[in-house]
Amino acid sequence: MMMKKTGLIAKAAFAAVLSSVLLFSCKKDDVVKITPPLNDNSLPSAAVYNVKVLEAGEKKVRFSVDLAVFKDSKNMEYGFGAGEFKIDTLYGSYAFKAVKASLSGGNAAGNYSSIMLMDQSGSTDNTDPDDLRIDAGKIFCWNMNQGDESWVWWFSDNYAKIGTGFTNDTAQLVKDVESVRNKSKGNTRLYDSQIAAVTDIAGKGTKSVKALLTFTDGEDNLSSKSSSAVVSAATAKNVRLYNIGLGSSSDAYLFDQAIATGGAFMYAQDAQQLISMFGNLGKLLDGSAKFYSIEWEMTPVGNTTIPKGTYNVILKVLTPYNYTIDVPVSVTYQ
Repeated sequence: MMMKKTGLIAKAAFAAVLSSVLLFSCKKDDVVKITPPLNDNSLPSAAVYNVKVLEAGEKKVRFSVDLAVFKDSKNMEYGFGAGEFKIDTLYGSYAFKAVKASLSGGNAAGNYSSIMLMDQSGSTDNTDPDDLRIDAGKIFCWNMNQGDESWVWWFSDNYAKIGTGFTNDTAQLVKDVESVRNKSKGNTRLYDSQIAAVTDIAGKGTKSVKALLTFTDGEDNLSSKSSSAVVSAATAKNVRLYNIGLGSSSDAYLFDQAIATGGAFMYAQDAQQLISMFGNLGKLLDGSAKFYSIEWEMTPVGNTTIPKGTYNVILKVLTPYNYTIDVPVSVTYQ
């Protein structure tokens, strides 16, 4: 489904965002001009870096969410204020308010070694019938810097490596990604594949940043290992997990893995979002991406309290492009 950017709706949306940008910036020179996305078959998307509880009590929980916003296959969005972020009332019992939003990061830039672990299970026939994950993976390769290196793997009933190891040959990587398109499809041996990839990244990657990029559309149904074992292996070997989930069945464990290892979680409700995700993923890996730190207040509705526990919410990014990005977020109050 393509975005429609016509008429009074688009004009009103852009006016509202520009107004919030003026409030968001301290100086006139700080205002970031809002421009429409490229016409590149992508949809806007986002990545969650971290969720942190700042204050917790029965009447108020204050927490922050670190979030990067991808406009299209080449550009990130840096012009939003608190008004562009929303969490709907949860179960009619808890209300959420975005208190403030600020931009951070973007100063570091280091080279990375990454493995692209591509899901080729049978369910992708339904979740990604046009193989947009393949097109998106090629965009990631095209956007790599000369000092970066990557390696293409895929998994289904088992995992397989394409080529002999890490390379910075973009043309070869693009061919390797394309070769995944016609591989046989079956079940989802995700965790075993992740652990094997983590081991090779740690042992064979030559760059300072080591990252595993996992794309999947469903839960593991074949591995002997667990999601917690993946986190333990990645943490021990200093490998960050950057997880891209397509479809609601994949979001919980991918979110937990990414946050626990210092990576990022990306949720695609539409396969076209994969293009903006993969197009900007290299900026997350090398540290050149800026991200929003959004501070929230969660309060009970009526004369009630907030029990301790984990609250799964949908953070909405209200873009001026006539498209709303849904981002699953888990907040744990203990």
